[in-house]
Amino acid sequence: MAGLLRIVLLAAVAMFVTRWLRRMLSASPSGQAQKPTWPGTRESTGPTRSKLKVLPFPSDPHEVLGLEPGASDEEIRQAYKDGMAENDPGQVSGMADEIRELAQRQQSEIEAAYRQLMGEE
Repeated sequence: MAGLLRIVLLAAVAMFVTRWLRRMLSASPSGQAQKPTWPGTRESTGPTRSKLKVLPFPSDPHEVLGLEPGASDEEIRQAYKDGMAENDPGQVSGMADEIRELAQRQQSEIEAAYRQLMGEE
């Protein structure tokens, strides 16, 4: 029982000290509280850029569709349908813009691979 009391007491003291430190560190000389920041960080005032980097690698159409070379037309059609359904931007409409862009980009890669394998290009 005494051990539990010590733990609760230490937690209360730690909470009090952290709150006090936050107040002391965030108070400016003018008495106005300001948002604490780490040294070297900068505030972004403009629109944020996408953190998603796209590297253009040439892709084998068989790899894009997940097929072995020499797959039949029916296998190609089925892989195309499955890939388009799996990467539907409508399914991720509530998520971040980067994820929607990624789904759209994957769909365009799947379409290009399908056209290439079916001889439409």
